[in-house]
Amino acid sequence: MSEKKSRPYTITGVSFGEGSQAVFSFNSDNQIVGVNERLSNGNVKPVEPGTTDFEQAITSEEALNAYNINKFKGNKESYVNLEKLERAPDEEMSNLYTRNKKVLTIEVSYQLAESQPLLNIHHQIQVINKVVHILTQRKEFLVKKRRR
Repeated sequence: MSEKKSRPYTITGVSFGEGSQAVFSFNSDNQIVGVNERLSNGNVKPVEPGTTDFEQAITSEEALNAYNINKFKGNKESYVNLEKLERAPDEEMSNLYTRNKKVLTIEVSYQLAESQPLLNIHHQIQVINKVVHILTQRKEFLVKKRRR
């Protein structure tokens, strides 16, 4: 499952950090499947579905603009209003959030280990084991999905 991502948007009314922006993710059916907060330092943090920030982000004019651009490209005559914006099923949004949260945990752990290389060899091994575990889970998920 490969998502398409929007450009970053600045959204008012969400509790993102100063300088942070929202990036919307879309599935192959052009439904909104996730929101990431792009931090001012360039790192990306997934926004949990069902939270106030998530709901405010996906019901914003910026989300609608990202949706229309993703789905209809330059055909502005086909653009829809906020009521017609399509969301992915809750389970799909939750799965994407969980996967992105795991990736973030690995990236942060890697950055920490990288900043203290000699002190954290054991930690680096743990991070590598987590990566292998997540990749194995992802492979199993894709195999099951293909069988359906």
